[in-house]
Amino acid sequence: MKRLLCAALLAASLSMFLAGCSKSGERVDMGDGMVGVNAADSEMNKAIAEAQSTLPDFFTKLSAKHDANDYFSVKVRMIGSEGQPEHIWVENVEKTSDTRGKGTLANDPVYLPGMKFGSPVEFDLKDVSDWMIRRVDGKMEGGFTVKVLQENGG
Repeated sequence: MKRLLCAALLAASLSMFLAGCSKSGERVDMGDGMVGVNAADSEMNKAIAEAQSTLPDFFTKLSAKHDANDYFSVKVRMIGSEGQPEHIWVENVEKTSDTRGKGTLANDPVYLPGMKFGSPVEFDLKDVSDWMIRRVDGKMEGGFTVKVLQENGG
């Protein structure tokens, strides 16, 4: 039940972002907790680079002993059927090789037909655009893109 509540809170309170706005740095509220972000947005790209550079830390913490109610997730860039990128949260994360991971969608996607909350996915680690650990005590680690969106009202 706590896992389901965490997933619902994640989906409701944290924005995923999509590329495709018209101006660099422009962010557009797309409804349902989604924010459109231009692919050239320098703040967002810096946050993604930080997430990528610290991704090994995420997997070290995931494999270390932790409270069973701590919530681990990654945001993954996936390409929709019409070529539209969608960055979406994935939970139940496992690293399956040095370059691959898998998990289940923590949101209902917009541009990924046939997929929904809970759908199993596999992904390249190079496509991870953020990671987050929500500790049982309420502390958050990671969430680099989330912080950019929150700081800018997105």
